[in-house]
Amino acid sequence: MCLVGGQYGSEGKGHIASYLAPEYDYLVRAGGPNAGHTVYEEPEPYPHHQLPSGTRFSEAKLIIAPGAVLAVDKLLKEIAECEVGTDRLVIDPRAMIIDPEDLEFEKRELESRIGKHRTGSRIGNESEDSSLSGDSGREVGKGCCRTEAVCGRNA
Repeated sequence: MCLVGGQYGSEGKGHIASYLAPEYDYLVRAGGPNAGHTVYEEPEPYPHHQLPSGTRFSEAKLIIAPGAVLAVDKLLKEIAECEVGTDRLVIDPRAMIIDPEDLEFEKRELESRIGKHRTGSRIGNESEDSSLSGDSGREVGKGCCRTEAVCGRNA
């Protein structure tokens, strides 16, 4: 099953994915570290920014899809908070990492031209680099210095 929303958010995709997660062997996340999918749970709601929404309610294998944009600090925080082991998480080597240079460029150049992204996630430059240059951005599996920290692979 693939869950796709017809609007730009706040339509309940995260809740539905979380509810259905225990029935599936694989949960996939694509996109970037945006506002996230908030899943209401006890004692308080949890926002999934990088991992699939059903992570905490399932033992499924978690997959970060090709082309996904990763904020390493957010991803590592979520992995720790959700207690995800390395045997459960697969990050496609074609996933892209947001570099500090991307953050600076977006702040300096893009915000002045188009305004700040409403979530402040700063995925604009990584996505812009990829779409304008025709390359696939800085990929996890292509010599990124943080590959080991993110997915347990040597660069």
